[in-house]
Amino acid sequence: MRLVVSLILCAAIVVGGVLATKFIFATEPVAERYGAVRRTAMLVEVTAPEHGTFSPTIKGLGTVEASQTLSLSSRIAGRVTEVADSLVPGGEVAASDLLVTLDREDYRNVLEQRRAELAQAGADLRIEEGRGNVANYDLEVVGVNVADDDRDLVLREPQYAAAEARVDAARAALRQADQDLRRTRISAPFDAHVLRRDVEVGAQVSAGQPLAELIGIDEFWVMVTVPQARLPWLALGRNAPGSRATVRLRDWPEGTVREGRAVRVVGALDETTRLARVVVEVQDPLARSPENAALEPLMVGAFVEVEMEAVQVEDVVRIPRDYVRAGDTVWEMDSDDLLQIREVDIVFEDDDWAYISVGLSPDARVVTSNLATVRAGAELRLSSDGEAL
Repeated sequence: MRLVVSLILCAAIVVGGVLATKFIFATEPVAERYGAVRRTAMLVEVTAPEHGTFSPTIKGLGTVEASQTLSLSSRIAGRVTEVADSLVPGGEVAASDLLVTLDREDYRNVLEQRRAELAQAGADLRIEEGRGNVANYDLEVVGVNVADDDRDLVLREPQYAAAEARVDAARAALRQADQDLRRTRISAPFDAHVLRRDVEVGAQVSAGQPLAELIGIDEFWVMVTVPQARLPWLALGRNAPGSRATVRLRDWPEGTVREGRAVRVVGALDETTRLARVVVEVQDPLARSPENAALEPLMVGAFVEVEMEAVQVEDVVRIPRDYVRAGDTVWEMDSDDLLQIREVDIVFEDDDWAYISVGLSPDARVVTSNLATVRAGAELRLSSDGEAL
């Protein structure tokens, strides 16, 4: 009897649970879905272009070279008797400074010999002149008819010509001996910086043997490599004054530069880069003059950065070149705050700026932000303080 009652109670509990569950699901509130799309204008930053006449800058890399390089050598052989104290690596010499002296005694002796030979030749010429005069007198007194072909022999004209030739040869030999004596004193041909010395006192040198290596210090050249397309923008050529240039070494303090001028183009491309080479002249490269004493000196072989002033671009607007988009286009925010894609004509581009002649007005608002979606007519809004792009 108890078992039957337990079964009935269990069944009642199960049925009640099922009915309660159905009631709960039947009375549960239903969530309703609503579709909504909110259109938001893209957040951007803008900048205004600059309008006017500008002088673009053409940048390049260059190597410093000496405008004058000389391997100092002797034109005669001899023993070195003296070397100037300034003829040392790193030393500076002035034009006409005596640098090396060779033994002069042998050349003095040769000079005296040549003087004696000239005097002897001169005496022989005077003797031969007298003999010719005597022969002419005898011919006139005797009155013998002499054939024209033999007359010059009778009057000793060939002998006189030979004596004249010996005088000319002796005079030339004397000049050569005098020059050789002068060449025992070897001087600097120009103001120079000494790179190397290859001779010492007591050394026997031969004609043409290098004694030292010198470079001129009045002017250095910087060989700058630039693309060929930029050459027409430089004021180069015979009738052009040359483009102003600044030269800077990366190790120099910030703001330190040397002034120069781009003057000509080398008629061959750089073998490694295949770029054109422009010659920039820098005066007083070692900063020796008082007005340049505070400047940094240049060194031959240094790798430098060069900025050259291009010819002026008139009546254009310029914007940073990073804001020129693909296909020479510029994004502009118009007066209705809509995105406009402007096609522009770019006259010139340097490393920093794009110079535009057509397609962008001076009062335009150029979009500087990068956009994920680019579509003409898209709504834009300017960023405000504290609002992230």
